[in-house]
Amino acid sequence: MLRIQFTPEDLTRVRVCQAMDPMWELIGSVQLLQLNAAQRPVGYESWVRRWRVGRKQPAVRNAAGVLAAIAPRSAYFPDFLTPDQPTGGFEDEVDTVLSTPLPRLRSEIGQLDARRPWLSGMAKGDTTVLTRFGDVLRGYYRALVEPDRTAIETAIGTHRADVMQTMMQGGVEAVLDTLFAGGRWRSPWLESAYPVERTVELKGRGLLLVPSFFCFRMPVMLADDSLDPVLVYPIEHAVGEAGSDGIAELIGSTRAAVLSSIADGASTSEVAARVGISLATASHHTTILRQAGLVTSIRRANSVVHSPSSLGYALLGAGPG
Repeated sequence: MLRIQFTPEDLTRVRVCQAMDPMWELIGSVQLLQLNAAQRPVGYESWVRRWRVGRKQPAVRNAAGVLAAIAPRSAYFPDFLTPDQPTGGFEDEVDTVLSTPLPRLRSEIGQLDARRPWLSGMAKGDTTVLTRFGDVLRGYYRALVEPDRTAIETAIGTHRADVMQTMMQGGVEAVLDTLFAGGRWRSPWLESAYPVERTVELKGRGLLLVPSFFCFRMPVMLADDSLDPVLVYPIEHAVGEAGSDGIAELIGSTRAAVLSSIADGASTSEVAARVGISLATASHHTTILRQAGLVTSIRRANSVVHSPSSLGYALLGAGPG
């Protein structure tokens, strides 16, 4: 579990990132690729199709492998990969990454479990390795992030507008209470599921909130507590499966995503995690779908497991299993 402690001063210093952060999106997408199909959350189907096409190109496939080694889906990846560039774009962030001071390169890369010759060269500040790494970042971004930039910016912009409206109406604590699915505000603590047990005391430094399209299931913070605190967190968005645009038009994009997420059976909490919505919202949508005859729900122990009905499977265009 992640627990973030706010002082009264911290509550006055909560900021929301003004725009999409390219490197956070790049890293999030790299970690998404490390999930198999059963683990992958709903909402990224069209992007995964882009990856399946892109990986046929050796350069794209190699870039994804390089980035997976330095940004594994685990409890740690180097902080220097996501520099603080509030007014910069992707190229500015790449330049900052490549100019990371040698002691920091050595320290942060040294904490990775992966052992690759190029990682050792990078930790030593080898300029050839760093130049190639820059090419990897640019090639991957052009192939797998840049094509969806408009959709990403739109989703983040919509979320940011909602956050600002909530802040105006209810203050910063109302924002923290509704920021992302699975987050819990219990003053003075913001709590969330996390890969490890971690407590962060802001101590008057405030917190930068970074809504992210490719962040999924749980938020991310910089590993080094001495750096300015940043919380990257998932936003609600739903993109239908291939051929499911008609379903989304018929029942709405979120309900289409919910129906797709239970194709193999899922509890209400699993639906919430897969689709990136709150538990209450997941419960509401499964109830509506059940009332429409598209979902069957069976209680098992302390949870309710949802599956598409015959009509639901027909709408999805596939049979059970």
